[in-house]
Amino acid sequence: MNKENIYELKINLKPKELGEITIKISYNNGNINGLIVSTNKEVANLLKENIDFLKNNY
Repeated sequence: MNKENIYELKINLKPKELGEITIKISYNNGNINGLIVSTNKEVANLLKENIDFLKNNY
């Protein structure tokens, strides 16, 4: 995949104990793919539990 088609956004949450979220979005052959990674396990679990809501509303 061409690096030009990969976009990355890092979000530092507050309070800082919540860690950082990295969002990577790529475009390849007409498809858009996303990856969300959290450095905090609790935040990662909250994202997983609410993935359907996030998909349908954002």
